[in-house]
Amino acid sequence: MKILSSISMIALGVTLIGCGSGGGGGDSSASNPPSQVPTKTEPQLPTTPPTSQVESEWKAKIREAKLIRIDHETLRLSDDVAFPSQIFNMADEKLGKLEQELGRNWVLKAYNLPYSAVGYVLPADVSTDEYGRVIDSRANNYMAEVVGARTEILPKGSAYYEGVSFGANSEGKLKLSINFSDKTISGSVTDRKLLSTKEALADISLKEANISAVGEHHFSGVAESQGIQGSYYGSFFGPNAEEVGGIIRDDAGNKYEGFSGTK
Repeated sequence: MKILSSISMIALGVTLIGCGSGGGGGDSSASNPPSQVPTKTEPQLPTTPPTSQVESEWKAKIREAKLIRIDHETLRLSDDVAFPSQIFNMADEKLGKLEQELGRNWVLKAYNLPYSAVGYVLPADVSTDEYGRVIDSRANNYMAEVVGARTEILPKGSAYYEGVSFGANSEGKLKLSINFSDKTISGSVTDRKLLSTKEALADISLKEANISAVGEHHFSGVAESQGIQGSYYGSFFGPNAEEVGGIIRDDAGNKYEGFSGTK
């Protein structure tokens, strides 16, 4: 999808141990995305370690589910240079946005909530175009996934979630409306902008989709921007679906932005 084009959330051998799976990459062109300049501020989250805020019986599940492992055998900078192996437990990290240097000018960028996290790995000086797409020869493969303690039994009734979306050089505001009784979800990503220039990007509509308690993800549906369609998918996290996290793909199936939100 031109506007929903790949953010190249780079994995290059990152394995996330939890509730997600990796994906492919590639470039796609983008259409002009006029919209108003964002004025809303990002929701403020506490900065204490997330395991101090969760129910005690879920702490062990969280520590097992929120591991990010970088494998030196698969993350190679060249034929003869491998990336050092590293493991991050997001249960020990502060909540909200975080950035961790990995060495050799690479960074882990993530958005962390008590029960879940979404993140990716990329060069610290990654090159992007005017739409936030990665145009960097070092980023031929990528990953953007959610890890966390997934909700085992979905609740009843309705819920409204707010949060953030973010890419290599973009961010926006997430809004989701959930009807657990009817098993439907819909929403939008608005107030999008480039991080580097603050230039506005077009909104993304997350079309109504079905929710299921079984399967790899709790939901998947159509993401649309300016008439061009991609897709989105995600899951709920916590004992009572306190959190939601997922990924938006472009029309070529490339991962474009991650999103994370709370009730």
